[in-house]
Amino acid sequence: MGIRGLTGYLQWKQPPRRLVWEAHRGQRWGIDCSCLLYRARANSLSPLTVIASLMMRMRAAGIEPVVIFDGRPPASKQTVIEQRRAIRVTAQKEMTELESVMESQPLTEMERATMGLRMSSLKKQAPPVTSSDKDQIKQFLYACGILFITAAGEADDVLAWLARQGTIQAVVSTDMDMLPRGIPMLIIPDTPDASVLSVIHTPSLLHTLGLTEAQFAAACVMMGCDYTCAEWPTIKPATAVEIVRKGGRWGHVSDVMRAELDKAVDLLLGSHAMWEDLVAEVQRTKWDAGAPAKEPEVLLRFVRENEWPLVWFYTLMQ
Repeated sequence: MGIRGLTGYLQWKQPPRRLVWEAHRGQRWGIDCSCLLYRARANSLSPLTVIASLMMRMRAAGIEPVVIFDGRPPASKQTVIEQRRAIRVTAQKEMTELESVMESQPLTEMERATMGLRMSSLKKQAPPVTSSDKDQIKQFLYACGILFITAAGEADDVLAWLARQGTIQAVVSTDMDMLPRGIPMLIIPDTPDASVLSVIHTPSLLHTLGLTEAQFAAACVMMGCDYTCAEWPTIKPATAVEIVRKGGRWGHVSDVMRAELDKAVDLLLGSHAMWEDLVAEVQRTKWDAGAPAKEPEVLLRFVRENEWPLVWFYTLMQ
């Protein structure tokens, strides 16, 4: 979901800048893989090709990718997950009904066009990313010698922890809720194929807003994020920033709600996050082993089967 209203607010206060690849040579970036996969599927693109293209450009720029997959959603997001699941189920049911009508009934060109547009809209609500998609991407990453692990919970938590530890210098994600998690840079795919990227430098953003990391996290909870309790009346970004800048917090709320909101801030900041809790033992062992050996023959097969330019093979082998 991200942070409600934050994207539009930042376009006004400090718009993301177009990424200059050359400025980041030698860095290590974490990739929030799932968000890229769902966005690709929602726009009828191949998730594998989107990931492969991004990995190729990072290798060409001398940037080391580290890919993190989502694990099981945490209990703190269960309500949000259920809401999203309900939306997907409803969208999938309507898509099935539309497909049945389009296959079984005579329709005018206008009716088919209208239904086609509706189908496209519904696919964005329920993009069908499968375990097969993820397995194929993992095989591709192995072939490229790119390190990847699966989080015990959400990839966001692992990426934020790695960034706070200085292990990675940026996070590639479509989720704006990475910003209040203490990462130094957010690399934003501006297009579904991730061919156009923008960057937000978090320290510069905090300076512009006149906020500390903790204040920014509190403002984001006020705006509304996945951790904000349902009873909280979400606040416009400019108002939330002004409140926390002046030292305000939650106002006159119950002790229970205050505790829930404070917990939401702690979750964003990763105040009590532990590597052992974020990543299971098997995945920690995989992380400690580092990037796998490259498999040229397997990668060449991927290139040929997907009809990618041959230059992708040579670049990914760097």
